[in-house]
Amino acid sequence: MSRDQKISVNNELWLTPLSTEHRQQCVELLNNREIERRMLTVPYPYGDAEFDGFLEIAAAATEERGCDVHFAIQHKDEGMIGGCGFEGIKPGHRVEIGYWLGQPYWGRGFMTSVVAAACKIATDTWDVKRIEAYVFDGNNRSTRVLEKNGFSFEGLLRKHDRKGDLFIDTRVFAKLFD
Repeated sequence: MSRDQKISVNNELWLTPLSTEHRQQCVELLNNREIERRMLTVPYPYGDAEFDGFLEIAAAATEERGCDVHFAIQHKDEGMIGGCGFEGIKPGHRVEIGYWLGQPYWGRGFMTSVVAAACKIATDTWDVKRIEAYVFDGNNRSTRVLEKNGFSFEGLLRKHDRKGDLFIDTRVFAKLFD
Protein backbone atom coordinates (compact mmCIF):
# COMPACT_ATOMS: atom_id res chain seq x y z
CA MET A 1 0.00 0.00 0.00
CA SER A 2 1.46 3.36 -0.98
CA ARG A 3 1.30 6.38 1.33
CA ASP A 4 -1.48 8.02 -0.72
CA GLN A 5 -3.61 4.89 -0.91
CA LYS A 6 -6.62 4.40 1.29
CA ILE A 7 -8.76 1.42 2.22
CA SER A 8 -12.45 2.17 2.35
CA VAL A 9 -14.28 1.09 5.51
CA ASN A 10 -17.64 2.65 4.68
CA ASN A 11 -18.91 5.92 3.17
CA GLU A 12 -17.46 8.02 6.01
CA LEU A 13 -14.35 6.10 7.14
CA TRP A 14 -11.16 4.80 5.57
CA LEU A 15 -7.75 3.53 6.64
CA THR A 16 -4.43 5.01 5.57
CA PRO A 17 -0.88 4.03 6.53
CA LEU A 18 0.18 5.78 9.74
CA SER A 19 2.55 8.67 8.94
CA THR A 20 3.97 11.93 10.27
CA GLU A 21 0.94 13.81 8.92
CA HIS A 22 -1.12 12.18 11.69
CA ARG A 23 1.08 13.47 14.54
CA GLN A 24 -1.02 16.42 15.75
CA GLN A 25 -4.39 14.63 15.82
CA CYS A 26 -2.91 11.42 17.19
CA VAL A 27 -1.18 13.24 20.06
CA GLU A 28 -4.32 15.25 20.86
CA LEU A 29 -6.49 12.11 20.95
CA LEU A 30 -4.09 9.83 22.83
CA ASN A 31 -3.17 12.41 25.46
CA ASN A 32 -6.23 11.26 27.40
CA ARG A 33 -6.46 9.42 30.73
CA GLU A 34 -9.48 7.36 29.63
CA ILE A 35 -7.61 5.99 26.63
CA GLU A 36 -4.42 5.42 28.63
CA ARG A 37 -6.40 3.34 31.16
CA ARG A 38 -7.58 1.00 28.37
CA MET A 39 -4.31 0.51 26.47
CA LEU A 40 -1.20 -1.32 27.58
CA THR A 41 1.49 0.69 25.79
CA VAL A 42 -0.04 4.18 25.71
CA PRO A 43 1.39 6.43 28.44
CA TYR A 44 -0.08 9.58 29.93
CA PRO A 45 0.87 12.21 29.12
CA TYR A 46 1.24 11.33 25.46
CA GLY A 47 3.25 13.71 23.30
CA ASP A 48 5.28 14.10 20.13
CA ALA A 49 8.11 11.89 21.43
CA GLU A 50 5.71 9.01 22.10
CA PHE A 51 4.16 9.39 18.65
CA ASP A 52 7.59 9.47 16.99
CA GLY A 53 8.63 6.35 18.90
CA PHE A 54 5.55 4.46 17.76
CA LEU A 55 6.01 5.70 14.19
CA GLU A 56 9.50 4.15 14.23
CA ILE A 57 7.98 0.84 15.38
CA ALA A 58 5.35 1.06 12.63
CA ALA A 59 8.00 1.81 9.98
CA ALA A 60 10.13 -1.15 11.10
CA ALA A 61 7.08 -3.46 10.98
CA THR A 62 6.21 -2.21 7.49
CA GLU A 63 9.76 -2.83 6.30
CA GLU A 64 9.86 -6.30 7.86
CA ARG A 65 6.51 -7.36 6.36
CA GLY A 66 6.76 -5.54 3.05
CA CYS A 67 3.35 -3.98 3.65
CA ASP A 68 1.69 -1.61 6.10
CA VAL A 69 0.50 -3.10 9.37
CA HIS A 70 -0.43 0.07 11.33
CA PHE A 71 -3.16 2.38 10.08
CA ALA A 72 -4.77 5.71 10.89
CA ILE A 73 -8.57 5.68 10.97
CA GLN A 74 -9.70 8.65 8.91
CA HIS A 75 -13.16 10.26 9.06
CA LYS A 76 -14.43 12.23 6.06
CA ASP A 77 -15.08 15.35 8.17
CA GLU A 78 -12.87 14.94 11.24
CA GLY A 79 -9.55 13.67 9.87
CA MET A 80 -7.76 11.08 11.98
CA ILE A 81 -10.00 9.70 14.75
CA GLY A 82 -8.10 6.58 15.83
CA GLY A 83 -5.81 3.77 14.82
CA CYS A 84 -5.61 0.04 14.26
CA GLY A 85 -2.93 -2.43 13.45
CA PHE A 86 -1.52 -5.92 13.68
CA GLU A 87 1.14 -7.64 15.80
CA GLY A 88 2.48 -11.16 15.96
CA ILE A 89 1.82 -11.85 12.31
CA LYS A 90 2.24 -15.50 11.34
CA PRO A 91 1.17 -15.79 7.68
CA GLY A 92 -1.12 -18.73 7.01
CA HIS A 93 -1.81 -19.02 10.72
CA ARG A 94 -2.68 -16.12 13.03
CA VAL A 95 -2.39 -12.43 13.87
CA GLU A 96 -3.30 -10.14 16.78
CA ILE A 97 -5.41 -7.05 16.10
CA GLY A 98 -5.23 -3.88 18.16
CA TYR A 99 -7.26 -0.71 17.85
CA TRP A 100 -8.16 2.56 19.55
CA LEU A 101 -10.56 5.42 18.96
CA GLY A 102 -10.43 8.99 20.24
CA GLN A 103 -12.92 9.51 23.08
CA PRO A 104 -15.06 12.07 21.19
CA TYR A 105 -15.90 9.29 18.69
CA TRP A 106 -16.88 6.55 21.14
CA GLY A 107 -20.36 5.05 20.88
CA ARG A 108 -20.93 5.95 17.23
CA GLY A 109 -20.33 2.49 15.71
CA PHE A 110 -17.12 3.48 13.96
CA MET A 111 -14.87 0.84 15.51
CA THR A 112 -17.22 -2.03 14.69
CA SER A 113 -16.88 -1.14 11.00
CA VAL A 114 -13.11 -0.63 11.26
CA VAL A 115 -12.52 -4.03 12.88
CA ALA A 116 -14.58 -5.71 10.14
CA ALA A 117 -12.42 -4.02 7.47
CA ALA A 118 -9.21 -4.83 9.35
CA CYS A 119 -10.18 -8.51 9.57
CA LYS A 120 -10.57 -8.54 5.79
CA ILE A 121 -7.13 -6.97 5.40
CA ALA A 122 -5.61 -9.69 7.61
CA THR A 123 -7.28 -12.57 5.82
CA ASP A 124 -6.57 -11.16 2.34
CA THR A 125 -2.96 -10.21 3.09
CA TRP A 126 -1.73 -13.08 5.27
CA ASP A 127 -4.36 -15.82 4.76
CA VAL A 128 -4.74 -16.14 8.53
CA LYS A 129 -7.01 -18.73 10.10
CA ARG A 130 -7.19 -16.93 13.46
CA ILE A 131 -7.36 -13.29 14.50
CA GLU A 132 -7.01 -12.70 18.20
CA ALA A 133 -7.55 -9.67 20.41
CA TYR A 134 -6.68 -8.93 24.02
CA VAL A 135 -8.92 -6.59 26.03
CA PHE A 136 -8.51 -5.39 29.59
CA ASP A 137 -11.21 -6.95 31.76
CA GLY A 138 -13.95 -4.35 32.19
CA ASN A 139 -13.44 -2.66 28.80
CA ASN A 140 -17.01 -3.41 27.75
CA ARG A 141 -17.00 -1.17 24.66
CA SER A 142 -14.07 -3.02 23.12
CA THR A 143 -15.59 -6.37 24.08
CA ARG A 144 -18.80 -5.39 22.29
CA VAL A 145 -16.92 -4.38 19.12
CA LEU A 146 -15.33 -7.83 18.98
CA GLU A 147 -18.59 -9.66 19.67
CA LYS A 148 -20.34 -7.71 16.89
CA ASN A 149 -17.57 -8.87 14.54
CA GLY A 150 -17.99 -12.56 15.36
CA PHE A 151 -15.13 -12.91 17.84
CA SER A 152 -15.61 -15.46 20.64
CA PHE A 153 -14.49 -15.06 24.23
CA GLU A 154 -11.81 -17.67 24.93
CA GLY A 155 -10.83 -16.91 28.48
CA LEU A 156 -9.71 -14.60 31.23
CA LEU A 157 -5.97 -14.31 31.72
CA ARG A 158 -5.48 -13.33 35.37
CA LYS A 159 -2.81 -10.69 35.97
CA HIS A 160 -1.72 -11.14 32.35
CA ASP A 161 -0.61 -7.57 31.77
CA ARG A 162 1.37 -5.17 33.87
CA LYS A 163 1.06 -1.42 33.54
CA GLY A 164 3.29 0.34 36.02
CA ASP A 165 2.52 -1.17 39.42
CA LEU A 166 -0.84 -2.58 38.32
CA PHE A 167 -1.44 -6.18 37.29
CA ILE A 168 -4.38 -6.33 34.91
CA ASP A 169 -6.71 -9.18 34.07
CA THR A 170 -7.08 -9.51 30.31
CA ARG A 171 -9.78 -11.16 28.24
CA VAL A 172 -8.76 -13.00 25.07
CA PHE A 173 -11.05 -13.17 22.04
CA ALA A 174 -10.57 -14.88 18.69
CA LYS A 175 -12.23 -15.13 15.31
CA LEU A 176 -11.55 -18.25 13.27
CA PHE A 177 -11.58 -18.64 9.50
CA ASP A 178 -11.62 -21.77 7.29
